[in-house]
Amino acid sequence: MNHKQEGRRKASHHASYRRYLGNSVVLSYFTHEPTGMFILDCFQYDDDYCATERPPFRPDEFYIGGGGTYATVGARMWLPPARITMIIHQGTDFPRQIAQQLQTYSPDLFTFLSDANHPITTRALNTYYNERRDFAYLTPKRQIRLDEIYKVNPRPPDYIHVIASPKRLAQHLEERAKLFPDWRPHWIWEPVPDSCQHENLSTLLQLSREVCVFSPNDLEASMLLGHAKAPGSLEEIETMANYFNQAGFQSVVIRSGRHGAYAIGGPKSDLLKGGWIPPLVQSQEQVVDQTGAGNAFLGGLMAGLACGEDLLKAACYGSVSAGFTITQLGLPTLTKRDDNNVRHERWNGELCPFQKAQELLNLSKMGRKGVSKSTV
Repeated sequence: MNHKQEGRRKASHHASYRRYLGNSVVLSYFTHEPTGMFILDCFQYDDDYCATERPPFRPDEFYIGGGGTYATVGARMWLPPARITMIIHQGTDFPRQIAQQLQTYSPDLFTFLSDANHPITTRALNTYYNERRDFAYLTPKRQIRLDEIYKVNPRPPDYIHVIASPKRLAQHLEERAKLFPDWRPHWIWEPVPDSCQHENLSTLLQLSREVCVFSPNDLEASMLLGHAKAPGSLEEIETMANYFNQAGFQSVVIRSGRHGAYAIGGPKSDLLKGGWIPPLVQSQEQVVDQTGAGNAFLGGLMAGLACGEDLLKAACYGSVSAGFTITQLGLPTLTKRDDNNVRHERWNGELCPFQKAQELLNLSKMGRKGVSKSTV
């Protein structure tokens, strides 16, 4: 076989693989930061912690954690498992019941890797106080490498969710350019909260042209711009998003909890002037556990972009993923699974994500009228 024939054979293989995936993209989640890894979490509470707000975690048990895990399940609501990849380091101590729970989303959704140099699964302790939550590792952490993500599927992912500081993201981009110059994935960037300081703003803006979507929450965006508090109005959130968009970010989505999210930009989007996406859950009484909501939002948003939706509708996907995440303890439940047709699936009982997304899209067209007008 000559070089031309070999090239045609490889091209045919990749074309067939694309058709298998719905002629779209593969998603993956990658970060060297702790919140993007798979983690086995345990929880404890300070003696003065308010009992009425205490999540019912058992202190002697470990639970599924990590921002990448929540983002993956947030994307799974919209995409079949063949189009999503998350790599999990599986130590020799990996609990059987945790593996069984992960497989309820499909045995093909997660790729498990073992590493003799890291025999123990990454574990962490979350300690709740009335005003904060502390996080500490109980074991050495096994970070997923860029080359592992590149090689996990027949073709590398087109979209990557990354939770990183500006400095760390710059290292990711440099590594990608050096090792895989022909691979140009779309980066969906969720900044690490601790890095959202005004002193990091100039470094952050230098990366703007490399990022597909930049998505801090409202407090993180405010702190990057030198403010000590979260914004006090919806108008302030819009002003911040406009600033980041005009500073070079192609698309900006600022997440604002009970007020939803504000999105602006995107080459395929009709949101050049920005738009509000309301939250799926309108009553705080329905909120059980907010853990992973922002990560799930970005998983859903990335799935929407992967399906060819504009930024507004993709953000509606994200709002649904976040809403399904916060109404129970832990990850959402896939009640009815169909790996070949996700529109037949049901979550958290009989809820259809696509129906909910359309409802939010209709509300989003009302602008600020579709979200709460009260101050943040």
